Amino acid sequence: MVEGWYGQPYPRPLERTREYVDILRKVIARGEPVRYDGKHYQLPVQAGTGLGKPLRAILHPYRTEIPIYLGAEGPRNVALAAEIADGWNAMFFSPAMNDFYAAALAEGFARPGARHDSGTFDVVGGPRSASFPTTTSSARADRLRPALALYIGGMGARGLNFHYEVFARMGYEGQARVIQDHYLDGDKKSAIAAVPTRLVEGRRPDRPLGEDRRRAPALAADRDHDAPAQL
Repeated sequence: MVEGWYGQPYPRPLERTREYVDILRKVIARGEPVRYDGKHYQLPVQAGTGLGKPLRAILHPYRTEIPIYLGAEGPRNVALAAEIADGWNAMFFSPAMNDFYAAALAEGFARPGARHDSGTFDVVGGPRSASFPTTTSSARADRLRPALALYIGGMGARGLNFHYEVFARMGYEGQARVIQDHYLDGDKKSAIAAVPTRLVEGRRPDRPLGEDRRRAPALAADRDHDAPAQL
């Protein structure tokens, strides 16, 4: 996506994110014309005509700091969000993976210079929901299967797709590989059909439904009814 659509190379993305956030904060603070000498970004650019000069935004923000939230899925990116950002935008969060993400966040909070701790850091986003009381669990999941098939199978490339890896970590690596193979081979219908209902609901394949519900009761339906699709 980055190299094919944005026309930019994609080496060392965590380093690039760190520098990008640094620059963004300087722009928002508007304290002085922005200079930046990073590994990936330089302001003014070094490889240009030589005519560039440091500039200051012409917009005047109402405050000198605006909260920055990072969208992150992998453990290193989640830890980076906890270290340098003010919040984490969780895209595919499952209560079954709560301990995994809690450990990644704790790693970031523990780093020297971290901006927040668990008491001041925001977590937003969370599960997508498709709850229709008059339908079956499988029918509700059908509403979300196309989007999940796109992210698992159509985003990124074979061997390098961090959306795919979210569900592989949950225990669905085999199913994710089938979804990806179908999608990249152009068979989107089969890719969508291959998304398991349990995966849509955010449940690990090796855990009973009740165990995941106990871990996150606010996300769970009544035990006497089908659980809503969550991811």
